[in-house]
Amino acid sequence: GVAEGDLPAVKGYYRMIDAPDDSAITVENILLPHRERTMRRMKAQATALCIQDGTDLNFSGLAQCEGLGTIGTNQTGANSLGLHLHSTLAVTTAGIPLGVPLVQCFAPEPKSKEDDRPSSAIPIEEKKTFSWIVGFRDCVALAEKVPDTQLVGVMDREADIFELFDEQRRNSRVDLLVRAKHDRN
Repeated sequence: GVAEGDLPAVKGYYRMIDAPDDSAITVENILLPHRERTMRRMKAQATALCIQDGTDLNFSGLAQCEGLGTIGTNQTGANSLGLHLHSTLAVTTAGIPLGVPLVQCFAPEPKSKEDDRPSSAIPIEEKKTFSWIVGFRDCVALAEKVPDTQLVGVMDREADIFELFDEQRRNSRVDLLVRAKHDRN
């Protein structure tokens, strides 16, 4: 790589990846300069689409790696280890990328065997689908920074949840476009 032969750069790299959990090296802080530039580009638009989507990063081949969660099961029923990545991509109405203002990355924890609550009794904050609401709340925060730009949150069927629409009803500065999953009749 880039730091090859540059001992101070190599030492700096290892200090960064060995940083304790309470260090300033976070996904948010790494993304911050890009987020600022993305907001500047959004300000130049009358309307910006904030497209959210999630994906699972499968690291099952790295069983020795710490901090991974359960992202599913494989064909044999064994847990697949990895991280869930939920991102927001801002684009113009013509589809030109403006940037990635938000990335959420976490290790999903499966519901414990002792937890006998039905899904409907589990608070939304404890569910993976809460990431859609976090993304929407971030769009509301972005809308305050780019007041002359109309923001539209665009999401797929996984975001078709009551709590998201209720959130939007209370924070109507950002519009929603969600592909329907449930028949609302």
